Amino acid sequence: MDVKASMPTEPVKVNYCINSNMPQMDGFEMVQQTRESDRKSPILFLSARSSVDDVISRFTLSGNE
Repeated sequence: MDVKASMPTEPVKVNYCINSNMPQMDGFEMVQQTRESDRKSPILFLSARSSVDDVISRFTLSGNE
């Protein structure tokens, strides 16, 4: 398999970079609200939370790791 052939020709623009542990609203809730109006923009989660449930939640909300 040619790795270069499978790579995008242009960089992927990340519109949101979310921390799961925010002071007033957690990242999961913020992404859930964001996805109500924006289903396509890539969302990058930055988190020290690595439990299986947390990882599944990020992907369920259509986050990108």
